[in-house]
Amino acid sequence: EAEEFISTPHLLFRPVSMILAISLPLVFPLFFIPLKILLGYIVSFLLWYVTLAAYFATEVAMKPPWYRTGLSLKAQPSYWKHCVHNPLEDLQLEFEDV
Repeated sequence: EAEEFISTPHLLFRPVSMILAISLPLVFPLFFIPLKILLGYIVSFLLWYVTLAAYFATEVAMKPPWYRTGLSLKAQPSYWKHCVHNPLEDLQLEFEDV
């Protein structure tokens, strides 16, 4: 019986009712706030989320291409050989000296 219930596409709750139950107590007080304060709230709310979106977008956009895959050993000059991953082990150079 449980397996049949899980495989059916029925939800355990009604999404519209749940959204109204969660959002109504948050939205209802906004009807009683003066317009000037409400506009300030909306502007600060939008600025906050635009700033967050820009922050996370730049975090992804500013990473170098080799961030996920690591440095590739393809098409490197022959004199580099394997000296591209760790200067301390490969060349006995401290990081500050590189």
